[in-house]
Amino acid sequence: MAELPSRDQDLLGTPTLARDRRRCAVADHTEATYRLTEIVGTSRESIQQAVRNGITRASETVRHLDWFEISEIRGTVVDGDVGTFQVKMKVGFKVED
Repeated sequence: MAELPSRDQDLLGTPTLARDRRRCAVADHTEATYRLTEIVGTSRESIQQAVRNGITRASETVRHLDWFEISEIRGTVVDGDVGTFQVKMKVGFKVED
């Protein structure tokens, strides 16, 4: 009988985001202080590109940007079609010593 994946693995046995976040928290963040802020990335192409645009832009002005969490997806409608994709994200960055 084949072994079932653990709760933290997908059907292919790949670690899920939950496991990766726990590892990251234990390995890198045990003595760190983080700050959260919200940003909205936009794109005319896709939700994924809106995320990338937001992270890329935030990385230009925020040091030690380590993670993001999508909190809202929305967009605009222009002439019956998608005009822009908008992705609201929380981003976390390490506070410098």
